[in-house]
Amino acid sequence: MRLALNRLSLLSGRSISALDRILSASSTDLLHWERDPGVRIGLGWRSKVEMVNAPHVVTLANGKLRMYFYQASRGKSGWRGGIYSAHSNTGNKWHVEKGVRIPNPWGSTVRSPRVYADGNKWRMLYVLGVGKQEAHVMEAVSADGLNWEQHKQIDILGLPDKAGIEDVYRVELQEGRIRLYLSLFIGTQTQIASAIQEDSSSFKIEEGWRIATQDNMELIANNPCVFQNEQGNWSMIFRGSSQLALNSQLFLAISQDGLNWQEPKEVLSPEQNNPNEKHGVGFPFVMALGNERWKLFYSGWWGKHWKERATLKHWTDAAEIASAHKDKNTDPWR
Repeated sequence: MRLALNRLSLLSGRSISALDRILSASSTDLLHWERDPGVRIGLGWRSKVEMVNAPHVVTLANGKLRMYFYQASRGKSGWRGGIYSAHSNTGNKWHVEKGVRIPNPWGSTVRSPRVYADGNKWRMLYVLGVGKQEAHVMEAVSADGLNWEQHKQIDILGLPDKAGIEDVYRVELQEGRIRLYLSLFIGTQTQIASAIQEDSSSFKIEEGWRIATQDNMELIANNPCVFQNEQGNWSMIFRGSSQLALNSQLFLAISQDGLNWQEPKEVLSPEQNNPNEKHGVGFPFVMALGNERWKLFYSGWWGKHWKERATLKHWTDAAEIASAHKDKNTDPWR
């Protein structure tokens, strides 16, 4: 069935403007978030840029911050854009840096930048081919965080049959091994799995879903951000929705071992009177500030813009189609 083979045919349509923007919020307990005023990165409601999402923030040697994010608009040849970056002194006001860090290849997309320091270099994991079954995780290397090279594929062994990758998140375990959390879509549903490091360029899928679709997230559980809190437990903030992007929310789950997660709790829902996130929130990234304080960067979308009605109709129709074709058994480990 074509719906199961190419998710982009369901989610992208012919030409739909979403107009995302990156926002932020603060918390002392990871459950209650106070929204910071204004927009961190956004191009205005008249902009034809359709996607500004998937933020990931790193601290530079001089104490300043750099955010990597995805930005794109739809053209005749597909999505124009790719992974960009911005810098900030405080995390409130951001300045987009010139150029594109990693451009979308012809006819494909890159997303989900995850950047970490490795000695005197930077490394980035990202997903190439989002929305397609042949999507895979890539790694690139940079000396300055701006110019990226040595792109190579990271092998994910044991992927479930007909699963495609949407997001990746990297955590380092106490024993030095690396675990990846992956958003995998099968048919019309996306759920969160994990893979453990086998060697420098391959990971093996760990059995079972870390977060499976459930009440309030019948179609998607994705965009994982995983980190340890100050008590040593693992926390995951992720996006969930029963209507695809429409009315998507952020949830928090807790785990002692990173594999078995407690029942998620809703922590951030779109505010109907907030034009920056009226119709959905997602793509969370959490940064620890110390003293049990946390900063959340996330994407909000739609609200007032030049194609609001068309966008809402598109996503409402897409959610109805996805629900009607929802696979009854998307658990390959049963």
